[in-house]
Amino acid sequence: MKKNFRIAPRQSYLLLFLSVISFVLFLMIFLFVWLRSFIFDFDYAMNSSVSSFWSPALIWLMTLITNVGSGIMFYLIMLVVVGYFIYVRRWKKIFILVSSLIIGGLLVTLFKDGLARLRPSDALLDVGGFSFPSGHATMRLILFGGLLYCFKDEISDAVWRLVFMITMVMLIFLIGFSRIFLAVHWMSDVLAGWFLGLGVLLLMIFLADRIFKKS
Repeated sequence: MKKNFRIAPRQSYLLLFLSVISFVLFLMIFLFVWLRSFIFDFDYAMNSSVSSFWSPALIWLMTLITNVGSGIMFYLIMLVVVGYFIYVRRWKKIFILVSSLIIGGLLVTLFKDGLARLRPSDALLDVGGFSFPSGHATMRLILFGGLLYCFKDEISDAVWRLVFMITMVMLIFLIGFSRIFLAVHWMSDVLAGWFLGLGVLLLMIFLADRIFKKS
């Protein structure tokens, strides 16, 4: 039997409220960076603290983690997931994932080019483009957060559902932290990316609930 995935009205508006809060927090960090405020001291201190833990083994591990869901793996995951949801006719979930990733990608590009913040000079990876916000933090939160939302009701076993949810959350956190550890982003870039990604994802879930009312 097909499940009803519609969110209760109160929960739906809670998602909208949390989305707005996430966008506000993102914009606050954006303004702090744009005004070159105290957040620069915070970023430099964090960069210096993390670099004291550098070792060949940890650098290798963090490089491995930062590449999870990157490049061809990102598109392969999306192809498999969207293909599955087309097969089982979960149009609402396809809308959430695809629209969130498109809007998130556009916003990341807009703010990166608009602010043009430089990356840390001691980066351990050779990456191009500007620093704020972190595209990895934004897009991986949308990807793995979207997968968490979309599959939590597809897994019937409670233990495996919990394992899956914890794995998705840990991937979001570890990938974001790896960007700081490898000095390809400032701490504020990653925090802003998380807030931006969360805001977009929650907003799309809210809108999907309005659009697919009869689903």
